[in-house]
Amino acid sequence: MPITFIVSYEVKDFNIWEKAFASNSEVRKSAGIKATPYKEIENPNKVYIVGEAPSKELLEEMFRNPRFVQLMQTAGVITKPNVIFLTK
Repeated sequence: MPITFIVSYEVKDFNIWEKAFASNSEVRKSAGIKATPYKEIENPNKVYIVGEAPSKELLEEMFRNPRFVQLMQTAGVITKPNVIFLTK
């Protein structure tokens, strides 16, 4: 069942993180994941990603993938991601 998700975490530098996020767009697309990044106005290094995925399990699997974990580290993610799953 398709789900909506919100992920939040802090990064060292939003601009560096945003480039890494964009570099992973084909992987998200091939998995059927749509995601839009946002940043807080008061704290531009606090990132929010709002999106849709085919399933909760698929998104959880992505977050456990060693290549994705490495990408997040390289992108400068400094806090553990907080993931919220939503459905209608």
